[in-house]
Amino acid sequence: LELRREAFLCSLPSWIVLDPTSQGQLVLRFLRALAPHRRRLAGKLGISSIPLEAFRSICTDVLNDPAIAPAEIEEVALLSEGSAELTPPTAPPTVDGARLLRACQSGGFQ
Repeated sequence: LELRREAFLCSLPSWIVLDPTSQGQLVLRFLRALAPHRRRLAGKLGISSIPLEAFRSICTDVLNDPAIAPAEIEEVALLSEGSAELTPPTAPPTVDGARLLRACQSGGFQ
């Protein structure tokens, strides 16, 4: 750290922060990929508080869609965060899977 000084930050990977329009497009693309599998996923994603790692694992296994990268599944998970009242403050974020399933139904955005 002392040797690199100001150049230390250049060695860190950059974080991609999507603007609100791009976030919406990502969620919409994810919901379109999820929609054909919604009945099969109802038992796994039909709850309002899914641990982030479990959500990522379920979506990776079921979707198996090269158009949606694992990092994008994580981004969708964070954008679809479950209720904070259901998890302890020090716990990792949870995903509101039930809300995502409702959104990929016909008329789900209304």
